[in-house]
Amino acid sequence: MTRLPTPGSAKTPVIRASGGVTTRAPGVLKYDDVDAFGFDILPAQVRKKVVNLLSGSQIAATGQEPVTKRRPDGSHYQSVSGWWASASRVVLVTGRRELEPIANNCFRPRGRWHVSGHVHHFPPHLRPETSKWHFEAATSASKSGQERRTDDALDVLPPALAAPVIGGSSDAWKQGGPGSVEETIFAIRILEDRIRVLKAKRKARSERALAAADWHAWTLDAPVVASEPFGDSGLATRGAVGPGKTSDVLSRRAEHPES
Repeated sequence: MTRLPTPGSAKTPVIRASGGVTTRAPGVLKYDDVDAFGFDILPAQVRKKVVNLLSGSQIAATGQEPVTKRRPDGSHYQSVSGWWASASRVVLVTGRRELEPIANNCFRPRGRWHVSGHVHHFPPHLRPETSKWHFEAATSASKSGQERRTDDALDVLPPALAAPVIGGSSDAWKQGGPGSVEETIFAIRILEDRIRVLKAKRKARSERALAAADWHAWTLDAPVVASEPFGDSGLATRGAVGPGKTSDVLSRRAEHPES
């Protein structure tokens, strides 16, 4: 299983009035080998502290690897962040734990992870919209070797599909095995009074065929009706009904190493 090493936000795309079809050549990502993807990237202690907030069926979710930071006073700490989205809410998570130096600019944890964040609630009975997208020029671009290398997950998608979440955050990973390769992209954009969520997935029998495969997308553009902060001293639980039911495809690890 591989994952996009440095996901980011795409530039403003040129949107063509072509329904679900575009002739713009897709971008191609470079992936790194990883042991976890999606929300499982977050440390287990962080995930455990927010599990009761994950209400509903997961649409998309991801996190970032811990990053070591230095304060002006010379002390160090680790921080992580992530988000989880269903049709009923979005949970934004941040975690921090102190570090202490040992030797040669190396550190070890001092204490446990402290978790905080916000829960943004949506109106009831929302459902993500589903759609199918195709790059008309994908096959010809792949055959000619004219690939557009990119480090931006959204740059791989058709511009009209990516446009609503431009300016937010995104992530991508690829799973592979004998006779099957699957690429997944998650993205979120938080506006003043609404949140947009995207899950896009494509699958093929080989890497070569994947470049021309159709994208299947799930999108949500939801107004925020209430927001609650949470932290170690008191997690927000209003409306939470227990652990979220996550999609089997999104939550499991790859069964085979990438071919």
